[in-house]
Amino acid sequence: MAPKGSAKREIAVRSLMRYTITASLVHVVNTLLLLGANIWILLAIISGNVVGTYWSYERQESDRHDKLAVWKELRTLSTAERAELAEILSNPQIQVIFSKQMQYGY
Repeated sequence: MAPKGSAKREIAVRSLMRYTITASLVHVVNTLLLLGANIWILLAIISGNVVGTYWSYERQESDRHDKLAVWKELRTLSTAERAELAEILSNPQIQVIFSKQMQYGY
């Protein structure tokens, strides 16, 4: 998600809010049709759900995960460690595992 307070994040939060409202309304209508429950209680649940979702998404920090961290760590390997890693990766069984993961998009 985009950084906190940015316009891109606001657009993402609004789309998540539309999804939350739609999902909540579908569940309420389903409950009303099945149980005939009190609509005011269900509307209170919906409003609490929407407000809680908005509050949590507005205050949540954006992810700080560095996708290149693994590759950056490879630069710190010694020559012996690099040779050992190259030997491990040249194993045909390991190559099969990597090819399957790439096929499934991991």
